[in-house]
Amino acid sequence: MAEDFPCDMPLSGEAVVAVPTAPGAPIIVPSEEKTLVKKVRLLLHRQFQIGVGDGRTFVGKFHCLDKQGNILLADAVEYRQTSSDFCDAGGEKDDSKKEELSVPGRQPLRPQMEQRSLGLVLIPAKAQVSCKLVTRMDDKMAHLSLNP
Repeated sequence: MAEDFPCDMPLSGEAVVAVPTAPGAPIIVPSEEKTLVKKVRLLLHRQFQIGVGDGRTFVGKFHCLDKQGNILLADAVEYRQTSSDFCDAGGEKDDSKKEELSVPGRQPLRPQMEQRSLGLVLIPAKAQVSCKLVTRMDDKMAHLSLNP
């Protein structure tokens, strides 16, 4: 499951975390973090799905967001639609009716997707068209609040 997450969250010009200059050096965190920084910090290492303008989709662990809105994903996988090939629900290639996305009496056809592992990926803010947090149903249930 995926839930929408705004990609255009404005951040202040302050640094969220100062990068240590030497191994073992302490990480300096401002004493009073801004509300938005706290929200973004809660999303670290969570699974995101980010769509870009040319139709590709990247899925990976949220690693970093800079003040320009660029997103860094770790262990990213790129998904893209291959040419105009379509396959049925079982994954079998079906060229019979490319114009129609569904055939009566059968499950709808879907575009065939190709994937490749990329590792660490920077997705510029200008290229982002969608941004979703990928969660499991039990994670969603754990975050539900019954208090009004």
